[in-house]
Amino acid sequence: MKSERQTKKAPVNRTGAFFRNLYEMQGKSDAR
Repeated sequence: MKSERQTKKAPVNRTGAFFRNLYEMQGKSDAR
């Protein structure tokens, strides 16, 4: 994953993306 390279520079970004993915998944499930 090319994102891994950026994650090394900004580990916080990885956490944000992780939570964002979870939030989006939940939102999609709820909307459905």
